[in-house]
Amino acid sequence: MGGFKTNKKADFLEVFRKCLGNISVACKQFGIERQTFYNWQREDEDFARACEEVKEVRKDFIESALDKRIMAGDTAAIIFAAKTQCRDRGYVETIDTNVSSNQPLSIVFNEVKPKELTAVQDAD
Repeated sequence: MGGFKTNKKADFLEVFRKCLGNISVACKQFGIERQTFYNWQREDEDFARACEEVKEVRKDFIESALDKRIMAGDTAAIIFAAKTQCRDRGYVETIDTNVSSNQPLSIVFNEVKPKELTAVQDAD
């Protein structure tokens, strides 16, 4: 941790790692304001880079927990993973559209009603 401008930042990073990158919890445990954390990040590239590494570890932890739930057969976890990691295979709820034009673009949205709802309304 010799690249940091103060040992206090290195000490904070140990707490930050133990909190898995939770800024609020780490700042509270270490006794600094969130703004101090953000100032350190802005002023010290080494510190900012180390914080990003902690955030990557947090993401790894989250993915591992998700993987465990998937392996356990948790349907919600499986669906979530499919929607976020298998978008290229059609597991999406939205349509991604890229439009390139030199002309103004007009978009019209039409409401689509389920057949049974339409049939009930038509009968009224």
